[in-house]
Amino acid sequence: MTRNCLQHHANPVEGSSSAIAASAIQSAHFAGEYSCSMESLTAGTNSIPTVTTPSKWTQSTEPFRVHTSLLFDSLSKSFSKNITLTISPQSGLVTHVESRPSASPSSLQSSNVTADIDLTSYSLVLPGLTDLHTHLFLHPYSEAPSTTQMLSESPVERVLRASMHARAALNAGWTTYRDLGTEGLGDADTHLRNAINRGLVPGPRVFCAGEAIASSGGYAIRSENDSTASLGAGYAGPLGPGTGNTLPPRISDAADGVPGVRAAVRRRLAAGADVVKVYADYRRRALRFPPPVANALGPGPWHSPDMPFPPATGQARSPNVPLWMQQELDALVDEARRAGATVAAHACGARAVAMAARAGVTSVEHGFEDEGDELGWNPFATPLAADAALREMRDG
Repeated sequence: MTRNCLQHHANPVEGSSSAIAASAIQSAHFAGEYSCSMESLTAGTNSIPTVTTPSKWTQSTEPFRVHTSLLFDSLSKSFSKNITLTISPQSGLVTHVESRPSASPSSLQSSNVTADIDLTSYSLVLPGLTDLHTHLFLHPYSEAPSTTQMLSESPVERVLRASMHARAALNAGWTTYRDLGTEGLGDADTHLRNAINRGLVPGPRVFCAGEAIASSGGYAIRSENDSTASLGAGYAGPLGPGTGNTLPPRISDAADGVPGVRAAVRRRLAAGADVVKVYADYRRRALRFPPPVANALGPGPWHSPDMPFPPATGQARSPNVPLWMQQELDALVDEARRAGATVAAHACGARAVAMAARAGVTSVEHGFEDEGDELGWNPFATPLAADAALREMRDG
């Protein structure tokens, strides 16, 4: 695997509690594997080093060296002392690794390198960190639920928040993000990625999905007063066209059938996505299991509590259900691979996890439900080909 480092910024960013030594030396090259290689240098201290960074570095094509006293190598999972890395600012790659005779950088023989970054006074230098599931355009749900953010926050506010999140991530040592959806802002993450790459805002290298792909009605903001076709082309209001009063944003690219999913993958990649995200399952039937609401008349003889459904105790009220036939998922993954793109599958239930694995997705996101959950709430569950794979995994 090729070792990466990050291109050096001329102006160090203010430090955070996990501060970056070379203020997040930002990457311009991806090694092709989702792992923490030698992608950026993060110092294990609470302050940014004072580094003389001539402005010519921002345009220079000459290599520079980074001197460390203790370096963690994530490839060998070991610590190495007195290591110097030579980095190409054109590619962001570590082009040479050498051991120094002593702790002092001056112990190295002269080379054609024109500038040095001395990090030997710092206790430890780490590779840059990688987060493979982020949502830059969301902030903590403890501050506002995701639906509130998507419905009530302006696009300008959400873009500004995303740029702040990108800068904060870089300050904390995260140098590669895989952003798996803007949740209601379309392909805005591709444009934030481009702005970072152009040097307009600081941030990690971003590999983004744009909008996720889901089947019709599979992943949408649920509203009993929806006036749009966000739940599918054939839906336009609870009592017919134009009878709803809310306008929820679209949060997925809906597609159905083998030709439909292939077309959706092509749309996503044409829009600039690095990775295709697909919802393998979701709570499609949420409006069949609406949440309880308070009785407007308050307590009294006219009041009756919300009737639980299904009535049996312990059954899921709004369960995750598979959104695709197996051949649809297979075609989606095949189309992405033809274009050289990876596929991330949102799958909570064991059935969806198995279907996604059979299709050959690159990664499964979540997967926290037990394999018996669906059979527990759904006595009409149709046996799937994936069930055999589940039994094989269970029985070893």
